[in-house]
Amino acid sequence: GKSRVPPWMTKATLAIVGKGAFGSGLHALYTKAGLSPDHFGRDGPLTLRHDYVLLAVPTAALDVVLNRVRFASDTVPVLCCKGLLPDGAVPSSLLSNAHSFAVLSGPGFADELAKGLPTVHSLGVSDASMGPKAAQDLSTSTFRLYWSDDPTGIQVCGALKNILAIDRKSTRLNSS
Repeated sequence: GKSRVPPWMTKATLAIVGKGAFGSGLHALYTKAGLSPDHFGRDGPLTLRHDYVLLAVPTAALDVVLNRVRFASDTVPVLCCKGLLPDGAVPSSLLSNAHSFAVLSGPGFADELAKGLPTVHSLGVSDASMGPKAAQDLSTSTFRLYWSDDPTGIQVCGALKNILAIDRKSTRLNSS
């Protein structure tokens, strides 16, 4: 049967933009948790009136996606992309200052999310007053979020983690 939202979990409305591995993993995670998120590709104009819009798109595509998406005034965009922009800026620098925002980063992988394996991620918020609620709204029984009011630090660390992971994989391949 369809899973029900646990009583400790709020019933926030979610949309996920991006149908790649991570966007699809997030969609599977939240669907299994009973939240029924809307799921969109990154093409075409969208007007989204959800509590949270998770932008699970490549950093290189974020600028184009943000130009196509319109958020309701109380929607919190959640950046789920890793890496820095070509000029070295963090992805959240592309967001309008009119919006509070969050960034999601962690050691988890898309297939782990989709399978419902326990994982922990960081949620950096631009406004500390929304941190506890956002972390609760976006956590599930298998996906725990710990919030921080340092979204820039979380984005920089996420980019560095990718560099180290690629280097480690390269070193492993070259030593075999």
